[in-house]
Amino acid sequence: MQNRILLIGGSGLIGNNIKSILKNKLSNDLLLVGGRKKVSENYLEIDVDNVDTFDIIKREYISLVVLCTTDRNNNVLRFCVKNKIDYIDITKPTESLKEAYALARTEEINSKIIFSSGWMGGIIPSLISYNTSAISIKDLKVYIYYSLQDKAGKSSADFMAENASKKFIVYENWKPKLVRHFENPEKYNFIFNSQKYKVYNFDIPDVYILNQIEKIPTVSAKITYNSSFVTKILAIMQRLNIFDRMSLNTRKKLFYSSGNGDNTAFEVVARHTNGTQSRISLLCTAGQAYLTALSTCLHIEKVLNSHLPNQIYFSYQLYQNNEFIDNLKKNEQIKIEIK
Repeated sequence: MQNRILLIGGSGLIGNNIKSILKNKLSNDLLLVGGRKKVSENYLEIDVDNVDTFDIIKREYISLVVLCTTDRNNNVLRFCVKNKIDYIDITKPTESLKEAYALARTEEINSKIIFSSGWMGGIIPSLISYNTSAISIKDLKVYIYYSLQDKAGKSSADFMAENASKKFIVYENWKPKLVRHFENPEKYNFIFNSQKYKVYNFDIPDVYILNQIEKIPTVSAKITYNSSFVTKILAIMQRLNIFDRMSLNTRKKLFYSSGNGDNTAFEVVARHTNGTQSRISLLCTAGQAYLTALSTCLHIEKVLNSHLPNQIYFSYQLYQNNEFIDNLKKNEQIKIEIK
């Protein structure tokens, strides 16, 4: 039987990367794209803010919906739950993820509902389980390296523009602590290039997932850009409350990156209950958008090719043992190192 997959928002940066990766993989399946305007034969007119446009999903016998665009009201999630359609969401920042997860938990689930962290397709929890058991971790930090030569999609720029000055939650011994982006610097030496950078607070959904789902007591994340000067300027702007005084459009222009892709990396440092420390590093030479799309394609293949129970998942929960990371390691543009 042919699987019919719908990428809603599939004409964006991540969606185009997903289509490029999948085109040689879906020999017997049909990939359709949904958006506000029909631009090709395999394109469906769907507006996430207008539920009246969703009927075409049933008429086209869609078996899996992959959400690649912002759906603030969770209209697509509600539709897929109601109509028993498998659903993968790769878009949500922390607060939106918490809201969607809470909504799904109130519903009767008769399909696979998958939330994949809006940062790197849910790779971070998989890296942790690849290296050790989350049960043994008492303190975990994620360090992110982002290049200004990478290519950021509209959703990434919009997220930073809307949230640059807002407080968000990290966890210290189970207690939520409110912090802001680009504050609380520390120095960190990345494995992949052996260089030391100042890293600052950064909000990723994995912090919530690792504390609330994987039960790690202390979790936080920090970021640096490849330019120490740019990172420092952002920290100064935060300290002087400049983001609060900028218009939203100006902030969007500030955070938009139009490069062609460059090294992106993140490293997970865990302190364990037995007093030891472990560190695992992932580098993708093709950039963040490609890495997120590749992860999403692996999730799609897993859903299509496995007899998984109908329930709510975070994407790393789809896999057994080290299956997900082992599949990532087959890609020549990804390097993983454990210390």
